Amino acid sequence: MKDNEIKPEEFMAGSDAMELEQNSMGTININDNVTLAIVKKAVLSVPGVTSLASGSWLDDIKGAVQDVVRNKQHSGNSSISISECNDCYVIEVNINIVFGIPIPDVACSVQESVIEAVEHTTGKNVKSVHVFIQDIEEEKKQLSVNSGE
Repeated sequence: MKDNEIKPEEFMAGSDAMELEQNSMGTININDNVTLAIVKKAVLSVPGVTSLASGSWLDDIKGAVQDVVRNKQHSGNSSISISECNDCYVIEVNINIVFGIPIPDVACSVQESVIEAVEHTTGKNVKSVHVFIQDIEEEKKQLSVNSGE
């Protein structure tokens, strides 16, 4: 390495990206916001999930403190939490679901959807997905428009 080249570890210092791979062409990094977006899309694609939910005020405080300790900016959103453990992800999601459907079925579908999306898209393993059901909501009725009436 030449004296004027930046080492990958210096480039990554202070960034919100995870280094996935270093090869002869350089490094591949994924910003944390990209991983959050992947999880969000995977969760909201599951039938029965009505929306992401913020956690409790205690979760918001815990997240803010953890972000300060990790020297990260607090996002203010505790719907999704992603941490790294032994080179894999540990993910927590807070969701609202439709009333009247089996909660364990929806939660398992969320876990499967998140694991599939994150592992397929990032190439990084997911150790666990913890699903917290925050609320149940009435299913939104879709308006049907009949022509001629």
